[in-house]
Amino acid sequence: MMMATAFKPPMPRVKMRRADTAARLLEAACDVFAERGFEAASLDAICQRINMTRGAFYSSYASKEDLFIAVFDEEARRLASRLARLWIGVADHPDPLGAAAHRYALTEASDAKWRLLHAEFRLLAARNTNVAERYEAIADQLSANLGQRIADLVDAVGLQLVMPPAEAADLWSAVVEGSSWRHPRVPDQAAETLRKNLFALLGVLTTRKRGALA
Repeated sequence: MMMATAFKPPMPRVKMRRADTAARLLEAACDVFAERGFEAASLDAICQRINMTRGAFYSSYASKEDLFIAVFDEEARRLASRLARLWIGVADHPDPLGAAAHRYALTEASDAKWRLLHAEFRLLAARNTNVAERYEAIADQLSANLGQRIADLVDAVGLQLVMPPAEAADLWSAVVEGSSWRHPRVPDQAAETLRKNLFALLGVLTTRKRGALA
């Protein structure tokens, strides 16, 4: 006898349209904020990208700040998802730490939009206490995720961190930040600088597990 399965009614068309509009709005806002910066990006410019009226915008967000927070939150989720896949299989590489640094550097250097949005959001948070709390929450989530990924990486190759994952993540982010902005308009050069620095950092952050063969 076949078991009955729960019936899931299709999403109402109105909700589908709203979800599609919200997705298009976030994409357009992401582009405009990255191109012009938060202060210079106008709601009119964002709405015009997708032929949206201001009235339709305000049915989804209360302000430009709210939209920017939503954009940054969505980009942070995308970054976390990308990192979850980035080091799959790297432990089997002849030089796993070198490969890990290389993969991260290539993706970071190619993601200029994320760097610009992150810089804009950080500046906004420094000037706006209402935004600062939300920025810190998102940044803490990113740092925790990065720290765990680094810990998993070194564990998979028979090493261990010499400090808590959260502290390792902070150092990693500082190196990424400093290296990526050295050559902001030369992606290949930025990637090579970042690769070298991350590989060196992994050597500083790790040691062999106790009892592991040399």
